[in-house]
Amino acid sequence: MYLAQASQTESQPVIVKPLDYGTLAFSTLIVLGVSAFFVKWLFSQVVDSWSRRIQKLEQQQEKYDREAVEIAKRDDAQQNVIAQLSRTLEQNTNQLSQLTEATRQLAVLGERQNVFDQRLQNFGGSLQDTQRLITESQKEMLAFRSHVDSNYLRREDWTRFSNVLEAKIDENNRRMGDLRELIFARGKEHE
Repeated sequence: MYLAQASQTESQPVIVKPLDYGTLAFSTLIVLGVSAFFVKWLFSQVVDSWSRRIQKLEQQQEKYDREAVEIAKRDDAQQNVIAQLSRTLEQNTNQLSQLTEATRQLAVLGERQNVFDQRLQNFGGSLQDTQRLITESQKEMLAFRSHVDSNYLRREDWTRFSNVLEAKIDENNRRMGDLRELIFARGKEHE
């Protein structure tokens, strides 16, 4: 087989030389070697690029996992506060029931005092006995009123305390909602 090489000038004719298979084979090996080197280099670049991307994704996943753990801890803390508030509310409900019972007893005492006053008027009794009974009744009434007043003040204090706690819980829930939205927004940005 002959390869025609055109080295034409105006004065020289075209010379056809025989094809050298050794040179052709050597040239082919060099081209294949360079091609293999380039493919290997290109493959290593792609692998490095993907490795960096995977490493970034793993770091982001670790960050999200840490944030999820923190959110879970905050949720647990809020659940504990809610449970404590429920217990306190139950205690206050019991105190309110006791106060209601005390009010009922006050009404019964008032009825008894009315009955006593009617009997005293009907039977007429001595002035000293009447004065003693009135003094005892007044003492009982004053003792009962002081008991009722302190329970009423406790109820007002609880109302203020529960309003403050509910406001704080509402603020924490709002912040948790904002944090969740931020986390989901960041997650969508990375997708």
